[in-house]
Amino acid sequence: MDNFYSLAGRRIRNERERRGFSREYLATACGISSKHLYDIECNGKGFSAVVLYKIAKNLEVSCEYIAEGSHVNVSQERLHELKIIIEELFELVQ
Repeated sequence: MDNFYSLAGRRIRNERERRGFSREYLATACGISSKHLYDIECNGKGFSAVVLYKIAKNLEVSCEYIAEGSHVNVSQERLHELKIIIEELFELVQ
């Protein structure tokens, strides 16, 4: 189980950094301390399902992605933006 939490913590940290969020910002948004988030990200500390949900929601990824490393959750708004971009590109090449 230790490996599970270490890998999940690494994914959380990677997603947080990719979005440009500070550890303090994400921790506050999730209602946990910066120290707790540090321990999750760097020390493989365990976390509850509620904390997992809050972290995933704030990072806009699925709980499954954090837990297993697959199936990044894309918001409906982002999918709509991508659809518009694809339609515009398609019009350009016609």
